[in-house]
Amino acid sequence: LVLMASFLNAQEKWVWNSEGKRIAPDKDIISDPPLKKNEEFVTEDPKYFGPSDMDENPSEPSGTFMFDFEFEQFINFGGIKGDIRFKVNSADNSMYFSGVDLERSTLLKDVLRGRQAENYDIHFAIRNSKGEMTVYADHEEQGKVAIFIPADGRTENLFLDNYLAQMEFLNNAKANHTFHTENLEFKEGSVTQSDGSLQQFNVWFDWEHPQFRTSVPLMGFGAGIFKDYRAGHQRILVVCQTDELWFQLKSLEKLPQAWGINTEEYRLISSDLHTRPGQADIANFMTWMANKEREIRGLREQWKNCPPHQRGTECRNQFRDRIKAIEREIDNRADAMMHNRTIPD
Repeated sequence: LVLMASFLNAQEKWVWNSEGKRIAPDKDIISDPPLKKNEEFVTEDPKYFGPSDMDENPSEPSGTFMFDFEFEQFINFGGIKGDIRFKVNSADNSMYFSGVDLERSTLLKDVLRGRQAENYDIHFAIRNSKGEMTVYADHEEQGKVAIFIPADGRTENLFLDNYLAQMEFLNNAKANHTFHTENLEFKEGSVTQSDGSLQQFNVWFDWEHPQFRTSVPLMGFGAGIFKDYRAGHQRILVVCQTDELWFQLKSLEKLPQAWGINTEEYRLISSDLHTRPGQADIANFMTWMANKEREIRGLREQWKNCPPHQRGTECRNQFRDRIKAIEREIDNRADAMMHNRTIPD
């Protein structure tokens, strides 16, 4: 294994070399060291297992987002591989990716250099706690836009980042000493997917127990701070491997102070027509429009009851104005739906 990681315990930085062996930090700072693997653990001490002091970030794309950790990881997703750096919120595992880091990463080079991307200046991206991604960019014609990309379910059960998946893995995981190293502990286990099949996981933990306070089962993208609910302490999940995925933690740092960004100036565009929520919105719109058209037909029937000739002019004008108002309402809502769901070229 080729591993490199650096860790901050509130006041102290810990560094691993390329073989995963701990080395001296850059500077000598006195604070509590991580627990050794044979040291007695006190689960009541909140600095080891308590919840994060951070508030959760918004689940919607617009708002103020705060982050208190920074990660660097190597990811291999079905042959698409590279390093990526991002900030994390320890309360909900939401993530911030700067435009500079996205441009530098080989993970997204094909996407960011495509024809459609030429018209965008990507500022940053945020992945919320539900795995939904929003890309914030400046379009040469449309201005600042936020392109919302909902989770499509294809990555379900690929992460040990929820309580049920983690507990199932821990309950069947086995240690395989053949793959142990001096610096890392190997375990293999499985998690049941939604279709009933089993997803096999191979993971490597550091022997040390981190002292960071988090509120999620796994803080990080496939690897990171793993909250072991069964044992009552946290582990550093350095590598997680499945059939097609490889997540490797390279560095982890607690920021000196929380960092935040506000996204309210970006116009939201939702790229969700292929998802159930998007299709439900379209179905609701079609039902609403059918009701409006039925209302128009009813008004036209009432129109026929207006007095003939000049005596009925005012009556007919009232029905005509009401029908035109409903038609404008239909057009405006249809335009808004397409405007908010069509990604500009």
